[in-house]
Amino acid sequence: PATQEDLSGFLLDNARLEFRASQGDYGVYIALEGADTSDDPTTSQDGTVRLLDAYGTGKVMEGITGQVGRFRAPFLWSSFMVEENHQILLDRTFNSQVFQGRQDGVQLSGAYDRFSWWVALMNGTDQLLDEIMWTGRVQAVVLGTGPGAQEGAWGQTGGELNLSIGAAYIAAS
Repeated sequence: PATQEDLSGFLLDNARLEFRASQGDYGVYIALEGADTSDDPTTSQDGTVRLLDAYGTGKVMEGITGQVGRFRAPFLWSSFMVEENHQILLDRTFNSQVFQGRQDGVQLSGAYDRFSWWVALMNGTDQLLDEIMWTGRVQAVVLGTGPGAQEGAWGQTGGELNLSIGAAYIAAS
């Protein structure tokens, strides 16, 4: 052959490194993602690494948790609670993809009995820190234990029927 290809080694299209730590009511989560973002399949040497998530959590008062850092807006359940490795399909739904972006912000959340809520104030959608985005979500478990941190019925045991309803609002200014 006219060219000799180096066939040793391996190639990762996407890799993620996560760090989680908690002590009592406080926690920290940091995720880095490395990806080959090149459109040319013959050159895969760019190896872009970016900060995906970085936030801290802590108990504000009984039943209320605070979160500060870079995270997803609490809008759609499938876009902010279901991690990529807990999805049934390779990609998220179109609606979920629209709201899966990460922003810097603060969030308060809480749960009481079968009712949960989230409120977040985040950087706007342009990453320039000149807008703010408000997001709010409420959810109630009607039957069973409600949704887990996975998609669909994946991970459910037994024949118990689960049903939850939720509503969310998002506004950018």
